[in-house]
Amino acid sequence: MAEDQLQLFVIFMIIGIFIGLFFDTFRILRKTFKHKDFVIYIQDFLFWIITGAVLLYSSFIFNSGEFRAYMILGALLGFFAYIFTLSKYFIKINVKIIEMIKKPLFTKKKKEFDEKSSIYK
Repeated sequence: MAEDQLQLFVIFMIIGIFIGLFFDTFRILRKTFKHKDFVIYIQDFLFWIITGAVLLYSSFIFNSGEFRAYMILGALLGFFAYIFTLSKYFIKINVKIIEMIKKPLFTKKKKEFDEKSSIYK
């Protein structure tokens, strides 16, 4: 019994880490692309809907749909452990990668736009 609870606790800690990674994808998108407030509200809403669905689905898969306090505690512990340890590195690396990809693409498009607009002058 206690072994099953410990196993569930660890599983939900891992789920919490994945929720943290999912949360950081939204943070990375917000740092690399400009968003209007309305889009941010929709992203937040989607994050909570998907996170709730993942937790509910996980409770059905791993514990026959029973939700226990230690499962929620495990998910929270995994989430905050990730946020306070690896999150800033994950964000920093991914923002740099996206900026490296984004910079040549947008400068090329801007250059093409400038060339096309100079035709009409």
